[in-house]
Amino acid sequence: MINWNFSEGFHPTSKVWIYQSNRDFTAAELNEIGSALEAFSKEWTSHKMEVKATGVILMNRFIVLVADESLNLVGGCSIDSSVKFIREIENHFTITLLDRTKMMFESEGVMKEISLNQLEENISAGIIEPETIYFNNTVTTLDEMKSKWQQTVKDSWMASRF
Repeated sequence: MINWNFSEGFHPTSKVWIYQSNRDFTAAELNEIGSALEAFSKEWTSHKMEVKATGVILMNRFIVLVADESLNLVGGCSIDSSVKFIREIENHFTITLLDRTKMMFESEGVMKEISLNQLEENISAGIIEPETIYFNNTVTTLDEMKSKWQQTVKDSWMASRF
């Protein structure tokens, strides 16, 4: 179960970016990345104006950045700075966070990452079933994240494959 306390005080339409790691973070990495997220969130600006933002690590595997645009819109340069920040984390910890061809699933408490090109094979083999949880990292708002980030495969874009 996700603890949504990090989103308190943020408008439901706040922008979210979800970055999925290719592996779980160690305890030391959780601390270091958490500190880096806190610092970045406090310093993040758009058009030289402060962005109301937060960053959090969920399930030892996902980095989430949230920006409340009810006060200040997040533009191209500020998004570029967030991607630069994520690339720095990738390089420092030798992890992959920006590979959108990787998908994450959970079944019976076990997380499984697969490549998009392996989807059909995993469905045919019964590894991914209609009730398997899919992490939809393409959600764009906090409200969508709360309602559609974790969904069963049968309720996702993959439903027609069953």
